[in-house]
Amino acid sequence: MSSFSDLSYFVKGVGLREAEKVLKQGCVRIGTFVVRESTSRKGQLSLSLKVNNTEKGVAHYQICTKGERLYLPDNPREEYRSIPDLIAKWAHLCKFDGGHWFHLGERHERQMSSGSKGGHDDLLATDMSVPSYIERKSELYVSAKAARQALTIDLQMREKMEHPLGVSIALVKYIRAELRRKFPDTYMTMTTTDVSSALILPLTANIAGGSKQKSYVNYIKENSTMFQNSVCTAPLQPATIFVSHAWQYGFMAASEVMINYATEQSTPQYFWLDLFSNSQHDTSQRPYEWWETVFKTTIGKIGSVLLIMMPWNNPAPLKRAWCLFEIFCSIEENTKLALRLPEGQQDELVSSLSTGDSIVLQHLGEIDAERAESSNEHDRQMIFKLIRDNIGFDGINDKVKEHIRNWIIETAEFHASKVDLGLELLTAVAKLFQRLGKIELSRSLYERRLQQARLRFCEGHPMIGQAWANLGAIYYEMKEYSKAVDSSKRALRIFEGSGMTGDSMAEREKDVAMTYMNLGHALKRNGKPERAKDCYERAECIARKLCEGGRTSKEVRKILANTVSAVGVMLRHVGQSGAAIPKHREALGIKKGIDGMNELSTAVILYNLALAYKDVDNYDEAVDAFKHALDIRRTILGQDNPETLKTKQMLEETRELLEELQYEAGILPQPQQRRTRKYFSKKR
Repeated sequence: MSSFSDLSYFVKGVGLREAEKVLKQGCVRIGTFVVRESTSRKGQLSLSLKVNNTEKGVAHYQICTKGERLYLPDNPREEYRSIPDLIAKWAHLCKFDGGHWFHLGERHERQMSSGSKGGHDDLLATDMSVPSYIERKSELYVSAKAARQALTIDLQMREKMEHPLGVSIALVKYIRAELRRKFPDTYMTMTTTDVSSALILPLTANIAGGSKQKSYVNYIKENSTMFQNSVCTAPLQPATIFVSHAWQYGFMAASEVMINYATEQSTPQYFWLDLFSNSQHDTSQRPYEWWETVFKTTIGKIGSVLLIMMPWNNPAPLKRAWCLFEIFCSIEENTKLALRLPEGQQDELVSSLSTGDSIVLQHLGEIDAERAESSNEHDRQMIFKLIRDNIGFDGINDKVKEHIRNWIIETAEFHASKVDLGLELLTAVAKLFQRLGKIELSRSLYERRLQQARLRFCEGHPMIGQAWANLGAIYYEMKEYSKAVDSSKRALRIFEGSGMTGDSMAEREKDVAMTYMNLGHALKRNGKPERAKDCYERAECIARKLCEGGRTSKEVRKILANTVSAVGVMLRHVGQSGAAIPKHREALGIKKGIDGMNELSTAVILYNLALAYKDVDNYDEAVDAFKHALDIRRTILGQDNPETLKTKQMLEETRELLEELQYEAGILPQPQQRRTRKYFSKKR
């Protein structure tokens, strides 16, 4: 029997709210279906589906023909009687009790030439490189009958399902006390797996019924009087939050997160935790339907998910199939997703996030649901099938990264709100906001840092110099270049007059190098290229002396890479792009040597290298550099960040230039779009 999830499967993005609209209006347009068929190259076809004004899926097929036979090169055994037959297969059109799930509205057909934009180029991911084609465009509708049937089935299933029970925070504290009493020497290091085998399994072994009934929740029900007298009056209530965590890490730390979360909330919290709610005696394999409906709906009924992100320097949930699946269910069910750390790890996390080699931000680039692990291979395969049939691996990867980025910002904002935040952590939070593009928040924190430093130190102290240097960098990003110049000069006067020696002097020299580089940026924008060039060269000279003097730490080498690349930027600024390329390549070599190729600062170097390559018409290398820079910025900053969008635009523009060049050299047929001619006319 079909369920409401089928509707979401056939056209991703159509959910409960869209179905409710259908019931009210009878029929709702949910997207556009476009087919482009080549008229000059037999069998070349492009299919695109656009849903709810957001690209949800694009397919490009090279159709093979043999007589009356149509097939795809990657699946020659599956034949299609006609192109419409293939379209129906691709779009997942089907029937439901005599009423179509979807139907196509009036079809519009027109002949288009290669030079015509046609108004729908946004639907195509790549050019088809054909001189002309026929475009068939139809509006895609969902019918009221299909939506009503699906919605009724979905709501009936949800109504029949009992609201899952959760355990009170008092009961969580009781379990912690029991572990401390029974295992005084090891309770602090016990994992959730250990707690299951040492405490939960023995307690639940004698519960009446089959193995599926032997859960700790049922054990509480059987001993309700004892728990009500010794723990709390209501140890079990309908769950208010679903807990997602990795079993191989400490239970005491995970339960601490639950207690802290409950303390933050204004209403009592009841936790659905698999350790308590599921029978640990049941090892049976569940069918696909259970994963698709029962488990996902359970999360939907509870309404909130608490994801415990520990340990902070290697978050296990990002690599476990079950945890990623629980995140997926939260996304599909549109529930609240809260991410938390044990309290002691939060300061360490924020300090880490402020540096260019942040471990957590590096893990953003490593998120790949398709490589997630599970101790149970059957569970892993069921999870993978459900992800493939719905949002897809790329989709869930993007969603998880988005949630992690938001969590990072929320964590930083929480720390920024602390009145008693120390200078070091205050700087760390400000740097994090700066790196993630929250410039106003960063500026306010740097100004706060300057005020605190002035209360503690004399005006010529290096800590005040650091505060001015940080403000100079943030004023530059705010395009307040005069303020940036003034702040950087104040910092340099303090640094160069500090009179330190030894290790303290080396530390100060790092600050001097970075400040000269930032001063160079501001002077260049203020129309003073020669003075900017002098600042960049001074910064590079100081960084090289630090490295030659045995200061080869990762931080020093990173400063050297940034200053070397800054000289390259200046060379390009004065029209010497060819000379800039070796500088940027040297900087990348340094970054590669310290395993820093996926950092945001590396994206800046790659972007500037690509611009220099583009200037000298080396479009192949420019495309590669832009692509790498785009991958880093999209992973860390997100799809809609201005820096990401700017990089994407430059990549597309450079690709067009490369295709035009290849066409003129006879390597490629005439490109479908000829938008790049204006760039060549400017250069010639």
